[in-house]
Amino acid sequence: MTNEEEHDEMVDYSDLRKPVFALAKIKKMMRSDPEMPNVTVDGTYCAALACEMFLELITQEASQYCQQDGRKTISYKDIAQAVHDVHEFEFLLDIVPQTIPYADAVRKKKNQEDIEQAYKELETIS
Repeated sequence: MTNEEEHDEMVDYSDLRKPVFALAKIKKMMRSDPEMPNVTVDGTYCAALACEMFLELITQEASQYCQQDGRKTISYKDIAQAVHDVHEFEFLLDIVPQTIPYADAVRKKKNQEDIEQAYKELETIS
């Protein structure tokens, strides 16, 4: 029996609440990282609780924006706004961008293409 197995047998989990997420799924996700080949039961449990707490927090923040708009359903733009406004979610800015109107997106793309074209013209002159 390894030290990890002995430790898992010694811990009494009966007074702990059951996580919402399946521990097997959390462990599988954690083990998919090549730098984390071994994961203990208590480590998996803590990660599952951390995931729950994170989702609860971001949902509460997004819910405030939803209520401000007089809606009952949280949408992507509410989550994106929470990510943009709450400092703790700053690490998500690249993967949860704010929504922009279609016309603004087209205008921005056109401006980007114009800038790239100007750079190409400058390179041919030089």
